[in-house]
Amino acid sequence: MQQKVCKSLPIFSTVLKNRINLNKKLIEVINLDYDKNSKVRRNDSNVKAWSTGWLEHIRNNNYDDLINLTFKYLSKIEKEYMKVRDPLPYKIHNLWAMKYVDGEYAIAHNHYPSDWSAVYYVDIEEKSSGIIFEEELTINPVSGMLLLFPSILDHRVLPTNGKRMVISMNIIKDIPHEPD
Repeated sequence: MQQKVCKSLPIFSTVLKNRINLNKKLIEVINLDYDKNSKVRRNDSNVKAWSTGWLEHIRNNNYDDLINLTFKYLSKIEKEYMKVRDPLPYKIHNLWAMKYVDGEYAIAHNHYPSDWSAVYYVDIEEKSSGIIFEEELTINPVSGMLLLFPSILDHRVLPTNGKRMVISMNIIKDIPHEPD
């Protein structure tokens, strides 16, 4: 599904087919981290809820399946929508998990200078808040939904009325460099 916003840039979403097993694993991983660190709140984040550090993809290989599925979906988008014949590979610049409870939110922000941003909804209660893009489009997530969007899009989350467990990623081109 593609939806356009005022900057005429696409937002792509899919619900992953293998989400049930993937989500069981991710819920366990995130809850373990939360149980150890729930009292630690980041002051340097737009997310006003509990979150892990931004380098979880380096610290914890339990996110690798999600990363691989995200890259596969991004490659499909590039080939089918953008008509790129030989896409360059991508790499994760940042990956972090968040756990929102009632009243927690994210202030408006974007993820420039990354190329793409991804949000994966691990465990979402029905009354949980959606994500608002450019103050024009609200997407109400469901468990197992993966969103991919250009990182320059502003987005935010209103104070939530239900629990949300989410993983976010910033993705950049892995451009090969010539040896010196």
